[in-house]
Amino acid sequence: IFEEHGFKTVQNKVVVFPNKRKRQYDVIAENSKKVYLIECKKWSHGRYKNSALRKSVLDHYKRCYLYKEITPKPIVPLMVTLNQEEILFHERIPLVPIEKLNTFLLTINNYSLEEV
Repeated sequence: IFEEHGFKTVQNKVVVFPNKRKRQYDVIAENSKKVYLIECKKWSHGRYKNSALRKSVLDHYKRCYLYKEITPKPIVPLMVTLNQEEILFHERIPLVPIEKLNTFLLTINNYSLEEV
């Protein structure tokens, strides 16, 4: 979907940072202006799903912040989920169901997204 919007994408990329730390990114989508770091999640139903989702968003934000070491471009963290979740944003990071990703990208200027 990102490629259809003119982005160059890489999937399941492990990045080794200067201090030898390694982080994996599910999808890296980059154009001339920004880098989207996408974490993909399939959540099962359960009592603690929302708290796990919030923790996952914060962990992803930390990985995105670390990515700043290797690019001067603004980084936009994004969570893409298999299903629609109760939470639409957490810490200003959007959680977008895969079926709505294209619409999200078409209307992205309507959102105030967190850039790292």
